[in-house]
Amino acid sequence: MSISAPANLKKSYSKISKLYSIAKEDEGKVWMFLDHHQSLISILESVPSIVNKLFPAGVLYLFFEQDPEIEDYKFLRIKVISNLSVSEALSKKEELNEILFDQYPAEILFFLLITICSK
Repeated sequence: MSISAPANLKKSYSKISKLYSIAKEDEGKVWMFLDHHQSLISILESVPSIVNKLFPAGVLYLFFEQDPEIEDYKFLRIKVISNLSVSEALSKKEELNEILFDQYPAEILFFLLITICSK
């Protein structure tokens, strides 16, 4: 771990760091963002088990991003690398969205974007 998380996030930092690949240049931004949006932590901890069921052998990356067109819109993006066909991936992505929106409020999911990419 090249950057230390805020004290209240240390346990989550460790867990999330094992579940996702996080680019070094994003680490500090990810933890600062989570410090301000702690409701995302439980989602980030649960998404991998859901993704692994829908996208076998999927690889997960976590990024901090800022929308270039909307000045104050900052969010985290989970990128799933999958070996599914495009049509299968789209179908599974819809299923993933349904699961997440059934379990979590939309106002929390507003700060999380999940993209699916082919290997």
